[in-house]
Amino acid sequence: AFMHARASLKTEYLSQRWWEIIGHVVRKAKQLGFHAWIYDEYAWPSGPAGSLFKDSGQPFSKVLAEGEANWGKGLNYGLKRVSGPDNVRLDFPEASGKIEAVLAVRETSEGKIKLENTENLRHKLGNFWQVPPGKWIILIFFQYSLPHRIDYLNPKTVAKFIEVTHEAYWARYGSDFGSVIPGSFFDEIHNDGRPFVWTEGLLDRFQEIKGYDLAPYLPALVFDAGKITDKIRCDYFDVITTLYEEAWFSQLGRWCEQHGISLTGHTEEWLPDQAISQGDYFRTIRHLQIPGADNHCFRYRYPRRIDPIESKVVSSVAHLEGKRRVLSEAMGGAGWAITPQMLKYGANALLALGINMIVPHGFFYDTATPEAMDDYPPSWFYQNPYWKYFKNFADYISRLSYLLSQGQHVCDVAVLYPITSIWANTVAGKPTDMARRIADRYHQIIRTLLAKQIDLDVVHEDHLNRAKIENGCIKIADETYRVLILPPLTTLHRQTAEKIETFFDSGGIVFSVETLPSASPEEGRDDHKIAEAMLRIFGLDSVAETDKAIVSHEKERGGKAFFITNDITQIISGIKETIGTDIQVLSGGEREFQVLHRKVDSRDIYFLANGAPEAREMILRFRAQGRSEKWDPEDGSVHELTALDSDSLGTVLKLDFQPHQAWVVVFDPHQVAKIQQAKKEQVVQEQVLDGAWDFIVAPGVLDKVWQPSVGSSKIALPVMDFQWTQGEPPVEEAWKQIKVCDTNQAQGSCGRYLSPWRAKWITDCKNTHPRWDDNADKLFFRKNISIPDSIEKAWLCLTAVTDFSLFVNGKLAASGDDWRHPQTIDVTPFLRQGENTIAVAVKKRTPTIEKESELVGVGMARATAETIIGLLAEGEILTTNNQMLSITTDSSWKVFREQEERWNQEDFDDRHWFDAWERGQPPLQPWGSLPLPMRPLRFPITLWYRQDLPLGTKIIHRPKIKGDWLLYVDGHEMLSSKDSGTTISVPSRQKSLSQIMLRVTVNNLTEGLIEPITVECKPARTELIPWSEMGLAWYSGRGVYSKEFSFTGEPTQQKVFLDLGRVKHMVEVWVNGKLVSVRLWEPYQTDITANMVNGKNRLDLVVSNLLANRMRWDIYDAVAGRGWNRYWHEDNIERDRHELTSGLFGPVKILVIK
Repeated sequence: AFMHARASLKTEYLSQRWWEIIGHVVRKAKQLGFHAWIYDEYAWPSGPAGSLFKDSGQPFSKVLAEGEANWGKGLNYGLKRVSGPDNVRLDFPEASGKIEAVLAVRETSEGKIKLENTENLRHKLGNFWQVPPGKWIILIFFQYSLPHRIDYLNPKTVAKFIEVTHEAYWARYGSDFGSVIPGSFFDEIHNDGRPFVWTEGLLDRFQEIKGYDLAPYLPALVFDAGKITDKIRCDYFDVITTLYEEAWFSQLGRWCEQHGISLTGHTEEWLPDQAISQGDYFRTIRHLQIPGADNHCFRYRYPRRIDPIESKVVSSVAHLEGKRRVLSEAMGGAGWAITPQMLKYGANALLALGINMIVPHGFFYDTATPEAMDDYPPSWFYQNPYWKYFKNFADYISRLSYLLSQGQHVCDVAVLYPITSIWANTVAGKPTDMARRIADRYHQIIRTLLAKQIDLDVVHEDHLNRAKIENGCIKIADETYRVLILPPLTTLHRQTAEKIETFFDSGGIVFSVETLPSASPEEGRDDHKIAEAMLRIFGLDSVAETDKAIVSHEKERGGKAFFITNDITQIISGIKETIGTDIQVLSGGEREFQVLHRKVDSRDIYFLANGAPEAREMILRFRAQGRSEKWDPEDGSVHELTALDSDSLGTVLKLDFQPHQAWVVVFDPHQVAKIQQAKKEQVVQEQVLDGAWDFIVAPGVLDKVWQPSVGSSKIALPVMDFQWTQGEPPVEEAWKQIKVCDTNQAQGSCGRYLSPWRAKWITDCKNTHPRWDDNADKLFFRKNISIPDSIEKAWLCLTAVTDFSLFVNGKLAASGDDWRHPQTIDVTPFLRQGENTIAVAVKKRTPTIEKESELVGVGMARATAETIIGLLAEGEILTTNNQMLSITTDSSWKVFREQEERWNQEDFDDRHWFDAWERGQPPLQPWGSLPLPMRPLRFPITLWYRQDLPLGTKIIHRPKIKGDWLLYVDGHEMLSSKDSGTTISVPSRQKSLSQIMLRVTVNNLTEGLIEPITVECKPARTELIPWSEMGLAWYSGRGVYSKEFSFTGEPTQQKVFLDLGRVKHMVEVWVNGKLVSVRLWEPYQTDITANMVNGKNRLDLVVSNLLANRMRWDIYDAVAGRGWNRYWHEDNIERDRHELTSGLFGPVKILVIK
């Protein structure tokens, strides 16, 4: 585990107490044989050694505190376009930092620039310049500092970080380095200077590395300067990469190596953003002993699917650099509704992409604060029902990670990493359309090949240039490639072009897609050496166009080159026709089928994963030969396979896959494949365990205990349906769900949810996805209403954070600036019979506090009532025929962030505006209870609570209530505040659940239901129905199903399987008091032969659901109106609403197999 100081950390980071806690972890890990990895920062990104903010509650960065020399740097520019002859004053008020250059360049009619006549005007800054004839652009380049970022290009800055962090670990726990502490993880680093990454003294370093002064050529980073443009841009990014390498990656990698630990972590994995934030991914990440990558797919992608780009690129770095392990920070931010089955899918997909060190994210020490609970969940730790079974999942990953770390990776295809072309097409800190096109097609090539079971590595130009070319093969480290694919390229090193030609001449297969390069970093554009090489390889001029879908060119020695104009699937056909594929799907479908091939000594090892949610029977042709076995990563068992066919072309096998199941197929070439018809197992006896089962809910009882049953259980009812009246009976449509207590420690009271307001606070943040952007400074709201008759009287009570202007039918009706005191406005004069428009402009007076989440991941601003924008309004319209119309702010209102012309008029077309998002109803925090003068609360008030009792409820304990109360069960009065009884016995009901109802009379907001009502349950008979129909829709935890049945037969003479059918989501299988297996995913089947007896048997099933069922309602009051927090409890869970279904559904069958 990585000891990660998350942003919600309570202990002072790097304090004496911090080191005491780390020491305890290290000592405990040593006792357990556990590995405690260093996570090198408070939150993220790594580097500052402390918080990036002085008011975060944690010590400020020790690196940034030393001064501006350690702050991140950027290079910005300002410009003026002038025409000569003229006399202009050189004033640039926006240039607030150190001036690096002031230049005047000629502008051509095409909008390009000429650097030949560049004039250095630095000495004239602040004075007048006599502009020569023609069009000119005057540019000033100035350095600026980033006070919340460190300078990753400055080796002294990084050395300070190492001193206060890594050296501090070494001084205390150095004797455990390399054993208990295997390594250190850095996180989320990248350069933030925009539009250009910079550092103090960069011009001098550039001169030292490249041999010329960059300053006169800086305009080429902003404008097209003709032929030399690509060279200047590539040289700039090359130097940035070199400095980044030296300062951070190489320095930190050397330190770790010298101290006996491994460096791992991750940076920026996506093209085309790598150029500006990292320079060159391969050159930087290669310095890690364990290259690593983040995996964002479960966090930001839905339906959850692992995109191959991040993982495939980092595993390629490892293959090319001879690194044995490859890390992925995996599956974080998937949300509380993620199932073990989907986690298995994610692990399988990552393993198939070459990842063999999976770091599940994350394990929360506690969720006792909103910051911790909503910090990119889920927590896989003790809070979660599946923590009890984590060892099953960990063993599964461990077996595969170990196995897939052995031997050598095998694949035929290399895809060139197009970073040089990205550099050449990054302008003013932004990728051009061409850069994005290159990146899109590069990504598309990777995805297309992998989707067709054609594995690949991404290859850097440096690796290609160091490769050994032999007999049509590219040999790098342990890898051998027979095919090289060039994505669209504009710019290529001359040496690379020569190497590609050498490969082609030796018999290699080369594909190029869409664009052939014509420029080089050495010469710039129109490099004749690049053009000539492309002509010799592809038979096409670099800039030639063709109307053919594919152009092929062959070499006498067998080399083949294909230029593909558009259709990337032509690459698949070309590979199949030239070298064939390592594995071929003959039947069963290629969709979501993942493959990884490794070779250990002489044996071929294929990892095969069904990425689909359904079972499939597959017939596969493998290039490998010899006797084959199927290894099961779930239990380590080995099964011999019989081939359908085996010849010089390979071996054909039939394999059955359950949903998201994986197999490892191993070929031993020293033994002959078995080609004989295998005896097929058949079900000879089927017994359905239908009818009623005994069921009991088991909250907490079995979380740490392994036993098949519980005699009784206690369970609290933390949520209730609620409404209030002035003494009248409850109304069915008025019920709403409330959480009885805010936290486990806090007492409840009606003041947390009682309000006269029917309206909701509204804003716009639901219109972002995910719903995290909760920081608008101004919003515009509209609501159209129709009034059928003339108006007798109308009022509107309104408040907003913080300043509002109310318009009715385009006329200003009121304004205000004090959200604590809602204004009641007589809007009668502004309304009319027919169509009307109410519009409100809201402007926040207090700016949003800078979100620490952008840098360290709390995921929320340190917000107050004045910093969260919103609108709350409620009113009534009484017509002359005595009809009452209500106005309430809710999701039917429209909202927009920009003020548009006539936005407050009734004829404005607001169809492009968004539906408002309901933050919630008062007394929503942080605003709390607000008066509604036209409809105030008048005590005493009658509160009504109700809830279905869990199946099997036998006893209700006396509720803790402030106020006079009556308790009803199924409409019968059972207990009151005047009675002395402490428990109530609940009569059994055969057909439906019992329901509890409370009537409470309160005189103030501190009264009401104080604690959740506690009930006691016993096993009860039930059919296999959802837990939601057992009074447990809100419940997360375990329940036990039990059934006795008779079995006729001799179990030892045949196989007896238990098939549970459908289970949501995890189950312990106990047969005759013995634990047989734990199933976390499909198929819910297990071999129970050894535990069965002839005659009477007992089956106990401990079923667990997801924590999402609880998290759907369990949100802290303080953040219930916040977009970030509500996302994790609402949108993120609702998209997986089908996973909230809980329980055993069957059909449950006993299968006898021969």
